[in-house]
Amino acid sequence: MAKRLDLNWEIIKTLYLDKKQSLWEIAKSYSCSASTISRGMKRHQIPSRSKKEAFRFRKRQSRFKSPEWQPKRERAKGKLQGYIYLYHPDHPNADKNGRILEHRFVMSQILGRPLAPGEYIHHINGIRDDNRPENLQLISLADNTLRGRFCKDCPLRKEIRLLSWQVKQLREQLQLKFEVLGSEVD
Repeated sequence: MAKRLDLNWEIIKTLYLDKKQSLWEIAKSYSCSASTISRGMKRHQIPSRSKKEAFRFRKRQSRFKSPEWQPKRERAKGKLQGYIYLYHPDHPNADKNGRILEHRFVMSQILGRPLAPGEYIHHINGIRDDNRPENLQLISLADNTLRGRFCKDCPLRKEIRLLSWQVKQLREQLQLKFEVLGSEVD
């Protein structure tokens, strides 16, 4: 035979109706199941919420606000293949399904504000699922268009990379010469 709990139904009524706690939260505080609370509420004639109010309350009190809950990650398909989606339905940049691209979420966290529609994120190393803050760069529409037109294997892009590397080497050589000249003068 199951152990009968002695619960204070006046307090439970206050928690449920006035404090707007869910059955699950009340059950957790009394170390029992939500169905136990639900059956007891029916027995003690505590009115349940209307469907409309319950839906509004459930939407407001999302489970992802819990500190132990981690957002669901999923790989994007189609033209966005390689990117990662997160499930954050309350984020201003989320789509109608409550998903947001992880790199846009990370950048909005860095900036401390939602991203504007004309703001784009560039992955510096070119790896779409590498969403470390140091690998992300906020760019404009024009920059994004230019970067999209030049593919990684484009000969022009390879030439630009080679020239950038040569400029870097020349700067290092000049720096060494100035250091040597500076030490000879002293």
